[in-house]
Amino acid sequence: MFNPNEPIPTAWRACIERWLPERCDIYADPRYCSTWLEWEDATAVALWEQIEGIEFLYTFMLKPLPMVVDRHWRYDAQSFYGYGGIMTSEPASRAVFDQFNDAVDQWMCEQGVVAEFVRQHPLMHPEPTLARRAQYRIVRTNVYAQPVAVLQSLDSATRRNIAKATRAGISIERWNARNGAELFADLYQRTAKRLSMDAFYHFPRSYFDAVAELLGDHAWYLVARIDDQPIAALLVLQWGDTLTYHLGASDQRFWAQRPNDALFAALLRTAVDNAFSTVSLGGGTSTDPADSLYRYKSKFGNRHVPVFIGTRVHEPNTYQRLCTEWESRHRERASQYRSYFLRYRIGEFDRRRIVLT
Repeated sequence: MFNPNEPIPTAWRACIERWLPERCDIYADPRYCSTWLEWEDATAVALWEQIEGIEFLYTFMLKPLPMVVDRHWRYDAQSFYGYGGIMTSEPASRAVFDQFNDAVDQWMCEQGVVAEFVRQHPLMHPEPTLARRAQYRIVRTNVYAQPVAVLQSLDSATRRNIAKATRAGISIERWNARNGAELFADLYQRTAKRLSMDAFYHFPRSYFDAVAELLGDHAWYLVARIDDQPIAALLVLQWGDTLTYHLGASDQRFWAQRPNDALFAALLRTAVDNAFSTVSLGGGTSTDPADSLYRYKSKFGNRHVPVFIGTRVHEPNTYQRLCTEWESRHRERASQYRSYFLRYRIGEFDRRRIVLT
């Protein structure tokens, strides 16, 4: 366990570094986890156990509840932004998984964790329940690319858009995480305001500085420029043989020149040139196949995988009291958010954004 500004545990890093890259992901790297601790006001936790020669690792944020309704049940646990769930050093049987899940359940109850929110990793957990013992529902479909194949099969409209960007004088550059933090933070914050994103997504400049400081070469930017002016950019994470599109931003005044098409094509070419076999593009905002963001990303991918979230309540009475108390304090929002699992947290990032931006 560690908190903001505390040393990252060497045992946690050593664990993921001795595993084969395909058995893990950047989302389980404590350096990635550390980038979120200030924004989330959380403690980073990794639960580890070895059973029958197989290492198990479960990473998450431990967060104090926003209101106290019980002296023992004081926390909830959530996957870090992106994906989470249990990872193993090699494939494990269901019986061995159950042993680890039992141990995690015991830890949660001893620590006073009311509930867990799990973001299933669609590639690491082909069955959602392999992420963690919980109840699951599908929330979107992710798009992945085998870059060589996708570049060879881009449709004619996308090729025309890329050519249009070139004719407009758009150039694509790779910037390291430190040099790109300021420009991306500015582009991203303007994008978040334009799209009226939820307060959670208004990441402060300090987040991008933390990415640069902690992730180093595991994070970098692709930047589209015209006449030396940055007009769009992607924040990319790398781990093993996978590149992950993490966040994107663009200046809408230049959309007609198609900088985003040029950026995603450049991301695929970068993957090919550097022997990355997979590019993770994320998905849309819903399960609707007509979702515009999902359809756009699908132009640059050739594999589509469902994504699930998992929920688990360890103390139902306390959980219900939290939800009821929040609804009594926010009657004007209660019906809108009644289906949200951790609805007692609605509104916390509105307050945090004022403090950190």
